[in-house]
Amino acid sequence: MRTNRGSARTRLLLAATLVAATLAATGSPSQADQDIRTAAGQSVTVDKVKEIAGETGESLAQVTQLLREDASMRLDAKGRLYHADRVAKASATSSAPVVAASPDHPLADTFKLHSRRGSKKVIYLDFTGERVCDTEWNRGGLLGLGALPCGTYAGYDVDGRAGFSNAERALVQEVWARVAEDYAPFDVDVTTERPAAWRINRSSASDTYFGVHGVVSSSTTARDRTCGGPGCAGVAYVGIFDEPRTDGQRIFWAFPEELGNQPRRLADVLSHEAGHTLNLLHDGNTTAEYDQGHGIWAPLMGASDRALTQWSRGEYQGANNRQDDLSVIATNGARYKADDHSSRLSSGTRLNPSSTRSGVIGRSADVDVFRLRTRCRGTVNVAVRNVRFGPNLDIRLRIYNSRGRLVTTRNPTSSSSGMAGGLDASFRGIRPVGTTYLVIDGVGARDPRTTGYSGYGSLGRYGVRYTSSCGRRW
Repeated sequence: MRTNRGSARTRLLLAATLVAATLAATGSPSQADQDIRTAAGQSVTVDKVKEIAGETGESLAQVTQLLREDASMRLDAKGRLYHADRVAKASATSSAPVVAASPDHPLADTFKLHSRRGSKKVIYLDFTGERVCDTEWNRGGLLGLGALPCGTYAGYDVDGRAGFSNAERALVQEVWARVAEDYAPFDVDVTTERPAAWRINRSSASDTYFGVHGVVSSSTTARDRTCGGPGCAGVAYVGIFDEPRTDGQRIFWAFPEELGNQPRRLADVLSHEAGHTLNLLHDGNTTAEYDQGHGIWAPLMGASDRALTQWSRGEYQGANNRQDDLSVIATNGARYKADDHSSRLSSGTRLNPSSTRSGVIGRSADVDVFRLRTRCRGTVNVAVRNVRFGPNLDIRLRIYNSRGRLVTTRNPTSSSSGMAGGLDASFRGIRPVGTTYLVIDGVGARDPRTTGYSGYGSLGRYGVRYTSSCGRRW
């Protein structure tokens, strides 16, 4: 059971799994008024809830409210906790035609993509169909839904034809890129290439190679038996990412037809369900199980089709979950990646003209420094650009002179509605002979409570490049 700061609600959820197991052993209570009816329709005795409250230091009222308020929270026949996530209220974009953007990688490499090749932790996104047998999904008892039959379940299918068309491969690449960006701050490989079973399973606490397996499926049977029928976008067990001997729970599901096969929404669901396996709870509010955000922004552990979705710590108005998503992920199996660029001017990364360097803003306080040189007084053009698909990073660029004094700041205001514009930053100006420092970090915009977002989840990959007629190589 986790003890990290900010995870009291997670401990409650994990402790709740003990309830079903105890009920199975002791039988049903003799008096109906001793039961608490959960939002999912399951019964838990008051005495057992009191035990949970005593173990966690929470009040009976708090534990009771938690069990009653989240209809997606379920206990399987063995008392294991999972979430069956319903589709958020759709907007016009959800029923729009599915359009494949031009891919960033060769189509032949679609099922060989890696975000951090070599990492010991894996989130495998499986689009090609999967034979699912001998898992917890196949053992039944999921709110009377019946066991998922052992068999092969269809993968991602937009056009209704066998195999993957070029358009479908391009869509797979976009979905992968968006999920990879959500997990860019962490030492985890988001991949479309099937790993060996030992790379997913975890045999013991000493086993350092493990991960989860996300099955993207068009199968209505899989949707109905694991998740309860139409309207369910995804389902996953909670907190199993780094738990040994939970191999039967390492598959999580996403059902793209419930999302109109839209790549942006599918990517959000995959990141959300993988988040559950890393112990993340829902970001809801005082009136809704899933917060749908505001402006261009929404929390990844809520549910919406807004353009900018980020990890959250409940800074929006009415938040009912203050869980620190980033900290929870990092302490439940997917540690932060190592910093890639220094934050000190004196040790900034050397940047040559007309050469793009990449980086990752990996933490809220992360700052990356680059140095460029000019051999004459002249115009310098600097561009710092986000990744193409699903950026989470709102870039701020600061320019310092050779003496370490701030010259100017470039931080365009992001769009307040519609598409997520204004996240990149650039500079064009005259620079003297010598060294200029570029300082890059992530920032927020407007009021995170009601119209914008803070710098907390403003993280991700970028590329920086400069050109100048006076540019000088190191």
